[in-house]
Amino acid sequence: MKVLVVSNYRGVHTCRPEAEIFIGLKKRGYDVTIMTYPDAEYIENFERNGIRVIPKHPTKRFDPEFIKLLKDELISGSYDILQLYNNKAISNGVRSARNINVKVVIYRGASSNMSWWNPINYLKFFHPRVDYVVCNSVEIREKFLAVPGYKKDKAITIYKGHDIKWYADIKPHDIRKELGIDSLDLLLVNVANNRGFKAIPDLMKAMKYIPKESKITLLVIGRGMETSTISKLIEESGNADKIHILGYRKDSINIVAASDVFVLPSIGGESLTKSVVEAMSLGIVPLISDIKGNAPLVDDRVNGVIFEKGSPEDLAEKIMFLYHNRNLLPKMSLGAKQKIDGEINTQKTVQHYADFYSSIIN
Repeated sequence: MKVLVVSNYRGVHTCRPEAEIFIGLKKRGYDVTIMTYPDAEYIENFERNGIRVIPKHPTKRFDPEFIKLLKDELISGSYDILQLYNNKAISNGVRSARNINVKVVIYRGASSNMSWWNPINYLKFFHPRVDYVVCNSVEIREKFLAVPGYKKDKAITIYKGHDIKWYADIKPHDIRKELGIDSLDLLLVNVANNRGFKAIPDLMKAMKYIPKESKITLLVIGRGMETSTISKLIEESGNADKIHILGYRKDSINIVAASDVFVLPSIGGESLTKSVVEAMSLGIVPLISDIKGNAPLVDDRVNGVIFEKGSPEDLAEKIMFLYHNRNLLPKMSLGAKQKIDGEINTQKTVQHYADFYSSIIN
């Protein structure tokens, strides 16, 4: 079976879960070709595994030069499947595949901005030339099925798995020493860019309900945190000394590895949040909101803790639960790694893709 993939493989750490799907398929005998940016860091790894790489990727939503290049490749290569991963790849790929006998499969990893009445969406993931969509959560699949007339068998859920061995060499950064944090503090960490659905203000509001005498420290890593709103909420929390806004850090995963609990206050728009999966792969206990997209990750009080989305009070209560029951953290830590290794692993993802591709071709 011949598969042509168009995606962004620039960052090894960022794209690894996706890239390894196609390395896995190649090892199973699939004929895989990758189209990506010329400076993509994963190219060497693809080629080392026998995958042909075409160093081209669309630079805009409508890229005539790329459309012609892709169309010519589809015709000359007689591909069975065209797999498109990002918005630029999709909007250009559907045009390239017009009147060509190839199955067009797209990927959707977020449930936000999917209004069926928005005409822009019919130029990409609701485009009639799209034959199938792989969704990273049940919630995303439900969004597609909510489109009037959408056929149920066009949308399938396949989780983008990880391999805990990828994180075996991650060395914890001694952030306690860097910031002067007491070794006895329960160390919470959040990694996110400040976007609405990430609900960073809820995290700050939750700190208002944390008793001042508690030995708890919160680290917030990511872009866009230096806002007047967040600064005001930190000041009003009465626990400003417990909160460290670190901004963007290249060593964020090393800081996560040195933490006790990973906190995700999101109110929606996500599916199997990558930062949470990474934290769990490192054995860091997840404390996440009950959004539907992340439901497969955490079994409450077994491999993590779940709180009510949009409720800073409940978030604070669950933080205090972990604080008063720190003896549970080692067991939850082991459970978090086992959850990823057993249910959200890359080997299962490769198998699901292989079964799915075979079913739509046969």
